[in-house]
Amino acid sequence: MSKKIIPTALLATFTLCSHAVTTMDTIVVTANRTAVPISDVLAPISIITSDDIERLQLSNMSDILTRMTGVQSYGSGGLGSTTSLFIRGGNTEHSLVLLDGIRISSASNGGSALQLIDTSSIDRIELVRGPRTSLYGADAVSAVLNITTKKAVNNSAAIRTSIGGYGEQKSSLRLETIQNNTQAYVQISHETLGGFDRSENDSFSNKDKDEFRNSHLQANLSQRWNDSNNSQFSYQTSHGKSDFDQVCNEYDASFNPTEVACSPYSETIQEVLSAKNSFVINNKLNIAANFSRNIDDSEILGSTTDASFKTTRHSYSLTADAQVSSILKTVSGVESYSEELNSSNNYQESKRQNNAAFSQWMLDTDVIEIQLGVRYDDNESYGSNVTRSVVVGRNLSSNWLAIASWGEAFRAPTFNDLYWPTSGNPNLDPESSESYDITLKFHNENSHFYATVFHNSVDNLIAWAPVIPGDFSGSWQPSNINNAKMEGVELEFAYITDSFSLQTNYTWMEPKDTNTGKQLQNRSKQLMNVNADYTLSALSFGLTVSAQDKSFADSSNSTELAGFAILDLRSTYRNSQNLKFDFAITNILDKEYQRRNGFNEAGIAAKAGASYTF
Repeated sequence: MSKKIIPTALLATFTLCSHAVTTMDTIVVTANRTAVPISDVLAPISIITSDDIERLQLSNMSDILTRMTGVQSYGSGGLGSTTSLFIRGGNTEHSLVLLDGIRISSASNGGSALQLIDTSSIDRIELVRGPRTSLYGADAVSAVLNITTKKAVNNSAAIRTSIGGYGEQKSSLRLETIQNNTQAYVQISHETLGGFDRSENDSFSNKDKDEFRNSHLQANLSQRWNDSNNSQFSYQTSHGKSDFDQVCNEYDASFNPTEVACSPYSETIQEVLSAKNSFVINNKLNIAANFSRNIDDSEILGSTTDASFKTTRHSYSLTADAQVSSILKTVSGVESYSEELNSSNNYQESKRQNNAAFSQWMLDTDVIEIQLGVRYDDNESYGSNVTRSVVVGRNLSSNWLAIASWGEAFRAPTFNDLYWPTSGNPNLDPESSESYDITLKFHNENSHFYATVFHNSVDNLIAWAPVIPGDFSGSWQPSNINNAKMEGVELEFAYITDSFSLQTNYTWMEPKDTNTGKQLQNRSKQLMNVNADYTLSALSFGLTVSAQDKSFADSSNSTELAGFAILDLRSTYRNSQNLKFDFAITNILDKEYQRRNGFNEAGIAAKAGASYTF
């Protein structure tokens, strides 16, 4: 498309963009599975950079993600609890989560240990909404979330420390160096949270503070052998421990329960290792070979129901992107990954293999751009799937751009869905979906706006239900019984000058079970964020308002969670180019609210931090 028009028009897709993000040469990786200028991206995409995270003073992934368009999230307890993610009304399992391009979702339950990711190690987060299964395979039904960690950009070292309410303490040390064609980066961090008793359930045996501790190590190395050959290696690991509340019972010979003392906690280790080598041939063909291994190892201890789950995934891929002609580009590849589950529970099957091939063709003229994608997946547990996508972009004027897209997607059953002892269903089919998007974008020198209308229908929705209808205390089993529909509107606006910025996003949606007509549980119909910042010399001030509509804690819509609006205030002072102080007050109105039924969120709290770069 016109290289004069599109770069500016597509900047309107950014949420919470900092001044640094709004450059013409911004590179986006996730949307097309290769590094391309933003001018080549035809998708609703939101980006949060490390500068945004620092400016907004966000210290955990849940807070970061809920600032992005169309995103809801919550934890099942304290800060270290598993984070559930709902994008465009889809289930947690409908969003594919990548860490530096590597799939990190657990094969056992479909979730990702987002709570263990150190936010200070993040370079940027790219959220591409809509189905991306034709490029990425299973689980990219509602969105793809790619978290990219920091790499070496100069020779420097930095330390940071912060304290906050509820016993929050966090410290990190970063070292980076560039020597000729070698780049190296290392960061270590540790955080603790004294927490508070989040549960309102009086029957829990151990009503105490839900403490959380997490240690994180990140290291990467890049070596440029020559102008056409580059190698990258990365390793990161997190070790988290989180306390939680539970009813602890022992049972006699007649299965009569007796409450006993307990101090349950969970320990989770997440480990990601990757290696990549890329070749450039004649400046027209780029070939990349990738290997990765990621481990998700979790245990529940100190309880009467101790359990352990360890998932190991090995992935291999070969990708080629080629400039076929001045107006035609392709991205194609093959990939294979194996998953193995070791658990204290006795699963019927604990290994599976997935092989796939994909291709995307991009025809780009001065007026119109067309993208066609297709992918074939073959999995030994749930069979084969073919998914396709079509995207068309059209210039309306120098400031307006219209985009229409259609795509198919599927969600693979997890090990728990298929083989949970005595309850899994090995006959499950993958969920399938069909999605339509229409996007209109506007951009001028200081402001941008976009609106997207989306529709997503999911068939063969995997739902767990009592084996005996109405017997909620008995056995449960999953089946392909439900269908769901998620449709709505996304709006985004930003106005940015050298000293003032205003960024807002609003989502209205109808997430509905089409069989019952009920609203899907834990989804709100309306979401909104407003961020405003003003800079005066070395001092800056900012505020954030986050709000969401009511939701329901159950599929019958009988238990309602009230909507809420939260106000945060913040300020930053730079004493020099190297020294920075920041201060924030979260939930300054001390609003009482719940994102998940039975679990309270934090009240008013203050935090302060300082960082120094050598």
